[in-house]
Amino acid sequence: MKIDMKGNTKLQEPMPINSKVISDKETMFTLQKNILSNSKINIEIPFGKYEDFKIFSGNDKIYVNIFDSQNNKIYLFDKELNLIKGFPISSKDNAHFMIDKSSIEFTTLTENKNIRYQIVK
Repeated sequence: MKIDMKGNTKLQEPMPINSKVISDKETMFTLQKNILSNSKINIEIPFGKYEDFKIFSGNDKIYVNIFDSQNNKIYLFDKELNLIKGFPISSKDNAHFMIDKSSIEFTTLTENKNIRYQIVK
């Protein structure tokens, strides 16, 4: 069900069982099967088993993170659903992100169970 600011309601199609929804103050993101969406854009991503659907914010930007546990890939998108340069990356688990004014720092677990630290500017 969708309710607008005037209180009008509209019944919408139910989301599939495995759908995911996250939001922040500005934007809502959904992941249904292999379709990632915000309120304006739908993009198709490779099929996989997606987990850890998260929003990160920093340096006045919003990022969406998804981990594909079937293919061991980490994805990072901006709020317009543009894939961040250098992603997807391979990892045994989702990354731990820290975002500051000039960079995105993160750690990942490699195939050999080593921790890898990377910076994206």
